[in-house]
Parts: sequence; C-alpha cells; structure tokens
Amino acid sequence: MPRMPAFAPLLVAWPSEFVLYEDAGTIAVSKPHGMIVHGGADASGGDVVTRLDERSAEARSRWRPCLAVDRRASGVLLLARDSSCQRQLTALASSGATDWRYLAAVRDPGLPAAGVVPAGSLDGRSTSVRFRIVDRGRGRALIQLETNAAPPHRVCERLARMGAHVVGDTGGDPSHRLMLHVLSLRVRGLPEFVAPMPDALRQAVTGADDQLPDERACRLLLLEAGWKRRVLADRCSVYRLANDLGDGLAGVSVDRYADWAVLSLSSTQALAQQRALAEALLALGARGVYVKRRVRADLRRASHDALAPELPVVGEPAPDRVVVHEGALRYVVRLGGALATGLYPDQRDNRRRLLEVGRDARVLNLFAYTGSFSVAAAIAGARSVTSVDLSARALAWARENFAENQLDPSAYRFVRADAMRWPSDADVAPYDLVVIDPPSFSTSGRRQVLRLSDRYVELVAQALSRLAPRGRLLAVTHQRSASQGAFRGMLLEASRRARRRIVQMRDAGAQLDCPAHGAGPSPSRSVWVTLS
Repeated sequence: MPRMPAFAPLLVAWPSEFVLYEDAGTIAVSKPHGMIVHGGADASGGDVVTRLDERSAEARSRWRPCLAVDRRASGVLLLARDSSCQRQLTALASSGATDWRYLAAVRDPGLPAAGVVPAGSLDGRSTSVRFRIVDRGRGRALIQLETNAAPPHRVCERLARMGAHVVGDTGGDPSHRLMLHVLSLRVRGLPEFVAPMPDALRQAVTGADDQLPDERACRLLLLEAGWKRRVLADRCSVYRLANDLGDGLAGVSVDRYADWAVLSLSSTQALAQQRALAEALLALGARGVYVKRRVRADLRRASHDALAPELPVVGEPAPDRVVVHEGALRYVVRLGGALATGLYPDQRDNRRRLLEVGRDARVLNLFAYTGSFSVAAAIAGARSVTSVDLSARALAWARENFAENQLDPSAYRFVRADAMRWPSDADVAPYDLVVIDPPSFSTSGRRQVLRLSDRYVELVAQALSRLAPRGRLLAVTHQRSASQGAFRGMLLEASRRARRRIVQMRDAGAQLDCPAHGAGPSPSRSVWVTLS
C-alpha cells in the first residue's frame, strides 16, 4: 500500500473538526482566531472562503459569508452556497430572527452579575446586547453576551465603554489572541450552531493565558496551527508548524523538515507533555518526531543527547542528510544530535528578500553558520559572497549547501574567523549588502550570551562602516528582552558611531508561520537598513 503524504491531515482544504453543520445550501464552521473570512491583500489563499471553495471544488457556485465575524475572534461563521440563500439569511438577521451568544474574557472593573452593554454612536441603530458573568478571577471575568440583532455587534468597543476591555484588544490586557469567541448562532429554520469555547478564554480569566493548556487542547491547537500554514506546503518543504504563544502553545514550537517534525520545548509544562505532543504530531502525519529541549541554563556541561537526542522520540528516524527546499533554494539539514538543524525557518522571508536585492551585490554574511543567506545571495546573482563564521564544521556545511544548489563553492569566499572582530583592517573593499544574524550565544571565548548590548552596537557600527554608498544591512536578533523600537534605536546609535546616515529602516514583519506574540515578531526580530 502506498504511503500517505507526510502531514496529510494538515493539507486538507478544511478539516472536518471545524465543520459544525452543512446542508445543500449552507455551511456553519468554527473559524480559527486571526483567520480572515474573505479576500484581502494578506489572505494569501488562506481565507475561509477560498479554503471552503477548494473543499467544494465540484460545485459551480462559491460560498458567501452571511453574517460578519471579527477577523480576530474565533467561533461560529455561517456561509451560503448562492446569492439568493445569502440574501435570505441576511434578511432574517436584519429582522431580528437570529440569536447570538458570545463569550469574552475581559478586564473586570467590578461588573454586576448581569446587565445590558451600553450602545453608542458607532453602532448605528440602537441594539440590545445583554450580558451575564460566567466566571471571575484575578481582576478578569468571563462573560456571556446575547443579542438577536444583525451584525456587526461591535462587542469590543461596547465592552470598552463600560471599562471591560476584552483581553488581547487595544486598551485591554495584552495576550497572544483576542479573547472573544462566537459561541453559538441560531437562525430561524436552521438548527443552533455551537462552537465549543477555546481553553484560552478559560485560562485568560485566571491570568494563565501564557501557560500551556492540557493535552486535549494542545492536540487541537497543533491541528489548527499546522493547517493554517497549508498554503506554504506548495512552496517549501520546511516551515514552522506551530510558533509558541503565537499559536497559543506556550513553550512549544514545531518545525517541519520534509517528512519529519522537530519539536522544541522551552518550559516545564511543555517538557512534561513531551510524549503527548510528539504522539499528536505523529497522528498529524509526521514520519518521525525529534525533540529539542531548550532549557534556560548554562549548557556548556549539558549532555547533547539529553538536550537533543540522536533518534526521534516517536516514529521513523530521518536520514543523516535531509534536503529541504524553499522555492528554488535547497538546504541540507540534520535533525538529530544537536539543538540546531542547520536552517532556521523563521528567516525564510529574509532569504526571499535577498533573492530580490542580491543581484550584482558584493555580499558579506557575518555569523554565516551553514550559509543559508549566502546561498540566497549567490542564487540571486551576487557579484561576490563572503561567509564568515568561527566554526569549521559550519563552513563545511555551507559549502555543502552551495554544492546542493549547483553553485561551485570555490567561486565564493569562506572565512573562518570571529565575526565580532571581522572584517579586519586588511579587508578594505566595501560591501553592498551585509547580513548580521548572531546566535544567542557567542561563538568564541566562554560562550557568553550575546545580548542586545553595546557589543551588538559596535558590531553593527563596524559593518556599516564597510558598506558602500546606498548599501543595505540586514540586522537580526534572537533576543526577546528588548522591543522592536529599542532594537531600531540601537541600529540608529550604531549609524551615529559609524558616521553613516540611514535613509530607510524597514521592519521585517512576522511570517505567516511565525505569528507575533507579546511585544512583536517572534522568535526573532529583523530590520532592513539602507544607507545614503
């Protein structure tokens, strides 16, 4: 019997787990939070309507959303097969023949047990939204809201007027998602549709929304997160399936490398659920699951096998040498026996940007590691590419990546040196483009942590001083202790020290598979700098 494609459950147009009801003319689905309903410049084929149209490809008509749902919210969404059905359902909603129930985790300013949410000028005609407290804890409350009015209900704005800002909303307590959920919808002539409340709302009430939920909830979150990345599977064989709190999975990230999954765990809760998480990934189609235990500690004396076992914890072992691709770019990765695999999926968009701007450029890649940025620059048609790293093994791996892309390594420069002290004064030729992507730990000395500190500013200043007029710098940091604004400030300070004027700074936004959480993009931040 032929083997099913790897990660097949994540490649379906719409998982059955998210379908609440369907008949010949209508479908009710449970919409994941953050997923756009229809179209938009950032939909990238990942919006609800496009996915459902793919699922029903044999039908001549297209699905049409009937009743609005906030993109940031989760829960019940109703769609119609044709325009006449859509008009009928919209008319029913306008006549008050619908019953909605929302759940929201909110800041609790001392709310009464029940009441009416005040309306305002933004709501158009006055609509009645009733509420009652379901649960309380730690200055927050879980409230249920009911209305029979047509959407939009402007739930967040109306709650904010009574001081009950929704957790995760502007002006509310920060969180990894908007804690608003469409629990149910009843339309005359149809059954009631119910989308069970996500555990995140229950956790938010107790202030534990930054904690890992139980095993059952984790399995559903892994399915939801991996499925949202479905559009990437047609473009590349390496991407992030789940991104820590960006997907509600605190302390857990998962990267896909071809047919295998690499599960990274960075919290006590995540480590405790290691086996269950690995089994869930196996059920989602991974041939094998490797584990990386990313504990916050001095790792100089830690056992490599304890942190990154050579063999997968479940499933089949991968070959020692796995080749993955991002479009035309090909990279060699090794999944077992070390914390690093040879390629960081969160830098995919920056590598794609290098393909666009690298042509005819003289490129310097500091902390080159296995040369993924260098390969992108060379494929783009760079005039020259210099890769600097202190590790001879990493540079040998970089040469291997060049050869894998049909590039002759001897035509490019590989320098074994401490990137903190290079380029030297002897290397006086200017560069058109410099990449600085230092690891969390220094590659020299006693492996001290390389923080966003004066050393980083000096490194950037040194690189800026070697850039040609109108040269570009890609600066990356993996430190989470400073905001994006603080990071930009350090780059400006570096330009002041180098006496080079910056004419443009462009933040690299969060990738589709690395949704931001907390203060900004995660797990890394990056800025493209252009000099005068």
